[in-house]
Amino acid sequence: SILNAAKSGDVATIKSLVNSGKKANNMDLDTGESALMAAAKGGHVNIVTLLLERGADPNKTLYANGETALMMASRAGHKDIVRHLLKKGAKIHFKNAETGETAADIAKKAGYPEIADLITEKS
Repeated sequence: SILNAAKSGDVATIKSLVNSGKKANNMDLDTGESALMAAAKGGHVNIVTLLLERGADPNKTLYANGETALMMASRAGHKDIVRHLLKKGAKIHFKNAETGETAADIAKKAGYPEIADLITEKS
């Protein structure tokens, strides 16, 4: 699946799937996790870029807590991915429903103040 390929960083499979008509916004129907979220969390810059170019929505949220790909990349310290997501319209004011934290809050808490600064520059 596109989600499994995104999790494992398999660029060739992602390209093949999207070229054969798979939607870039495919997600796990139980959790709401999208391929973009999985790639963002895993630090797979090439996949994030490809999915965004193919129309993946950077503002999709997990069902359980409303987390976005931006929040996941921020927590993991993936600055290049955060930059890509922001360029493609990732909303910075979304909050985790359980903690009330924004992506900038999450980055600070995880020890990535430079990512928090990058995000707050967009406000």
